[in-house]
Amino acid sequence: MKCNLNRSLCKNYKIKIYPNDIQSDLIEKQIHLFRYTYNWALDMYMSYYNETKKSISKFTLMKNYSDYRNQEENSWLRDLPLSTGRHAILNVFDAFSMFYKKNNRFPVKKDLNMKKKRKVQRLNMR
Repeated sequence: MKCNLNRSLCKNYKIKIYPNDIQSDLIEKQIHLFRYTYNWALDMYMSYYNETKKSISKFTLMKNYSDYRNQEENSWLRDLPLSTGRHAILNVFDAFSMFYKKNNRFPVKKDLNMKKKRKVQRLNMR
């Protein structure tokens, strides 16, 4: 989105991509990794809070994620960049900060069919 200084005129650009099979597989893996890491970080944040009644720092959570990623049973996490997982962790902290500022609801786990469920809920409300 491109806006001028007084925000009276904003331009949006819509870009379509046409990935080949290899690229679409990589995009799907990135999305799956992001969702998995977001849910993992949310679980870790909540379990730490339930045990200590304090919130965990994002840097501690990122270090725990790096250790978790390097375990042998989680070797599939190493197939994709570490930055994807770290970005998901930052999104968890953004979701909680928005919740604490009363700008948003409590963060929930990301589901594979979340957008479809929201669309059905909106249609049922009308």
